[in-house]
Amino acid sequence: MYNPGNDFTEIKVIDTNPFEKKRCVQIYNKKNNDARLTQEVNLPPDNYFEFSCRIRTEDVTNEGIGAVLSVQDYITTSVPLYGTINEWRKRSVYIKTGGTAKRVTLCLCLGGYGAGSTGKAYFDAAELVVTNAIPDNVPIVDVGDIPTIEKQLVKQNETYKQAQIIKNQKQKQEQATAHIMTAIAAVMIIAGLIALLTVIIIKKRRVIMPILKIMKIDVIKDFILTHKFFLMLFFLVLIFTVVMTLPKVLDNQPLSADVYRDVAYAQNVLNGNSIFSDATIKGEFIWYPPLNALMMAGISKITGIRILDLYNYSQLFINAFIPILFFLFLTTLFDKKYAFLSALLIPLMPWLSTHVFQGPMPSVHSFAFILLSLFIYVSHEKAGMTIKRAVINGALMGMCLLMHTLSGFILYGGIGIYVLLSIFVFKQKYRLIPFLILALLPLLLWSPYAIPNLLRPKLNPVPIVFFSNVLLDRNWYLYIPTRSLCVLFWLFTITGFAVLAKHIKQKGILILYCMVGITLIGQVFGYVQYWASTTHGVPEFLKNLPRLITHEFQWYFQLFILPFTGYGFLTLLYKCINKKYKWTYIIIIFLFCIQSYVTFIKNNEAWAKGKFSFTPPDYVEWVTKNTDKNAVFLVSNENQCFFDFQPYTARKIIYHKSEYMNFNIDVEKRKNDNKRMLLTAHINEFRSLATLYKLDYILLNFDDVTPDRLKFFKENFDTMYEEEFLIILKV
Repeated sequence: MYNPGNDFTEIKVIDTNPFEKKRCVQIYNKKNNDARLTQEVNLPPDNYFEFSCRIRTEDVTNEGIGAVLSVQDYITTSVPLYGTINEWRKRSVYIKTGGTAKRVTLCLCLGGYGAGSTGKAYFDAAELVVTNAIPDNVPIVDVGDIPTIEKQLVKQNETYKQAQIIKNQKQKQEQATAHIMTAIAAVMIIAGLIALLTVIIIKKRRVIMPILKIMKIDVIKDFILTHKFFLMLFFLVLIFTVVMTLPKVLDNQPLSADVYRDVAYAQNVLNGNSIFSDATIKGEFIWYPPLNALMMAGISKITGIRILDLYNYSQLFINAFIPILFFLFLTTLFDKKYAFLSALLIPLMPWLSTHVFQGPMPSVHSFAFILLSLFIYVSHEKAGMTIKRAVINGALMGMCLLMHTLSGFILYGGIGIYVLLSIFVFKQKYRLIPFLILALLPLLLWSPYAIPNLLRPKLNPVPIVFFSNVLLDRNWYLYIPTRSLCVLFWLFTITGFAVLAKHIKQKGILILYCMVGITLIGQVFGYVQYWASTTHGVPEFLKNLPRLITHEFQWYFQLFILPFTGYGFLTLLYKCINKKYKWTYIIIIFLFCIQSYVTFIKNNEAWAKGKFSFTPPDYVEWVTKNTDKNAVFLVSNENQCFFDFQPYTARKIIYHKSEYMNFNIDVEKRKNDNKRMLLTAHINEFRSLATLYKLDYILLNFDDVTPDRLKFFKENFDTMYEEEFLIILKV
């Protein structure tokens, strides 16, 4: 069984309504599963065999492969049985051996090979007999030697691997020059920064003032003195970007999975389709907010930059921009020294960088847009929330919802809690009309996207669960080898929470607490379930709690505790160090961050590894030039279609990756139909499903199909394109 245990499947011998004699076998899949009874047999060479059995079913859903006979490790099966069939029906699969004897495993199955089924299946009178010949139009499993096809596939795979090696070597050569320039720039920037910090820290005004006075550049003098914290942060972030981020981007293009989905949506818009059309399957409503795709498609159209290049290299700007924007936001709340330290923790602390500084979309969804909204909101609150300002802030929150709904609701929820606490707990005056505008305008702007989604039938019963044990582990240990530094970090954070609690009634400080609170609310059940599962299992009452611990909740929690960390750090520092040596805190910042910073540099796991080459595969050009923009493809490799095929072509695909759930599409049915088309040995079954999905082409990767599957598709469809590792056929 794929999922073992009585909770999923029960297999037993029963005496109810057997086909012959007194007993039969029952396989009962209570939940979706791949369950089978197996027996190994030795087959002599150069023979034909019929493996047959009588089968009846009860409530077997048409999701999955149903009740079948098969030979283990071969995809071909007998004609499946679904639904409730009370009479016994014979099912067969024929086996052909080659020039050598074979030991194979015969299977009585309910579900199989990633296409699980539920319900009950009964098997009786199973037998394996020698036959003189194999009839036409029957499922055949060729377990013999197939030297021609196998050698061809081996050769094709070797050719593909060599081509990939050559392509990677070429990319490294092209990047070498850029790396040299990067190193030169890094050395120059570091040298300049060291000189600047040396002047400021050691001699401060006694050195810099006479120089500026001699040069008679009072404007520069005033600017440097007024914005010294901003300039220091700018240069430190620039160093981090040049030394750390740029080489990683040139080497690896570390785009997260979400980016490839966003690229496909943006390319879908560039193909002339509506922003409300789904780039995955023709005719289905888009399940992801369209604003980002529309914006990126517009920038690509205006500038002429290829959409994937635009997404990839925009992270350099976005990730460098985040600490600067964070600094500006915090200057509305604290002294610049506190804002400087808190913003500096973003690039220097790898526990945050590992999950944020590896791709542009998580950043633009979760940080740049929400920080901009908070910065404007806090500024308006301090100046007094008027109707005009409420409209501006409501529009920004609505755009957040259309950019990334979950992130938008974290912002929306945090500000909502802040307003309610201000009114009902701290008795602060808040005008009714601005309050209503802030409450209703974001929802009004979000409604053109949300209402069609909410009104459509919910076809996918799988709940949203984005719970990641890996994120939890990295969260608490912070990628720092020494536990003492971890304890020190939380000591500073707790100190900041305690000290700032005295000022909680102040505008801005309260909203900071609310943002931390709203992110904790989203995580709490997930943490409880995680801890329970790592100790003595998850109690039954905990299993049904909603788990909303998405990466956005964690990112925001990490982001919004940084001001408390920086405030607590400097508060403790000023208590312990004489004000005469207040610049000493820069040295302590360096010592505090250096170990984690070095760990981050040396730790390759901190960066996502690109699954495919950033250079488009050869077949992409053929697909782009020779197929309709809305053509529907059946793709055999889910990674290839998600990370390679769709981002470059934006063609429609019958998708079978169930992790990304669209409530308006029956994902399980679509995934199982995909499997049925790839596995069926019956051309009529394939054509009926192809008609249902308006299928135009089949894209097969040789690594994902067996020789008999490849033969089946080549015999029934026209080959349009073929290269060393894949084939495209027209339906």
